[in-house]
Amino acid sequence: MYRCHTRTCATKSVREEAVEGELTPLLEALQLLPDERAYIRKKIESLKTKWQDEAGTQRKTLEMQLGQLADRRGRLTDAFIDGLLDRELFEERKEALFNEKRTIEEKLAALDQDDNTGVDRLADFLGRLDSANTLYKSGMPEEKRELVALLTSDWRVSGKEVEFTPRPEVQLVAERVINCDGGSYRDRPRTWDVLLLQLRAFCKATRRLRKD
Repeated sequence: MYRCHTRTCATKSVREEAVEGELTPLLEALQLLPDERAYIRKKIESLKTKWQDEAGTQRKTLEMQLGQLADRRGRLTDAFIDGLLDRELFEERKEALFNEKRTIEEKLAALDQDDNTGVDRLADFLGRLDSANTLYKSGMPEEKRELVALLTSDWRVSGKEVEFTPRPEVQLVAERVINCDGGSYRDRPRTWDVLLLQLRAFCKATRRLRKD
């Protein structure tokens, strides 16, 4: 951890100051403007309906694929019984169908989880980023450590120099200021439309942005 608890550590206070000096620009970049907060609240509500509709369509497709798999398993069994397949080929194709079925069932389970919690998890994540600067300033040491772990990774210390890497999903939000031409009001809605979709894709790919 960036804070040294050893009494004889000569760089204890310098290291903490160095960390805060490096972290402050990131915390400030994550803080949302009032019009951004209002736009995100409105957009999240519309995304809930849109994503639920998409999930419903995907669920129907996956359930149809499960039905087709059942038919294929039936035809495979009939072919084996009729002597059209030897046991080795039968078992090979049966295993392939089983693996395909398991993959579809996993997609259905993930779809159910995303449908119920994905949008709320994204909203919660953005809320935590927005309040990170205030929380860090007023937080207890343990709260600060948890916040740093949420936002960053790959800390490197060389003497009094401190470097870190923002987590990818955090970097996406922090860089929005650059992407919307220094915070131009006209460009912010368009930037957030793209950003919310990117964060959703990241969430689905990595299972991060969790509320726990």
